Amino acid sequence: MKPKTPINSKEGSVSLLTVIIMSAILLLGGLTVISVTIDLAKSNQDSIYHELNVFRIRSCVEEALNRIKFNHTFVGTASITFSDGSCSAEVTNDPGGNLNLKRISVTAQINNYYHSVNKLVDITNTPFIVSNQ
Repeated sequence: MKPKTPINSKEGSVSLLTVIIMSAILLLGGLTVISVTIDLAKSNQDSIYHELNVFRIRSCVEEALNRIKFNHTFVGTASITFSDGSCSAEVTNDPGGNLNLKRISVTAQINNYYHSVNKLVDITNTPFIVSNQ
């Protein structure tokens, strides 16, 4: 029969220490994976909202161009409301006094994500010449 060892002996301490260290390493690895996954999900959400805002901006620019098409002297706001946001296009005359140029400032919004662009429209030609500003 094997003699009993005292309670304060060091048997098993290496195994216990190994288990504790490995648990800490695995826990840190798991937290890192979770953090990266959350960042990736947020990045994907931002990308989706950006693309939706780009489509909305195109819609508002088209709405503003349609109003200018039927009324070359149109100056004002063309807006579209969606269930989760909106877009608005502000049409102004060229500050330089050229009556054949219109400026369109468009802002789109979806769930507190905003995107803005400015366009310059030459209405002397049909179809209009639209350029970025």
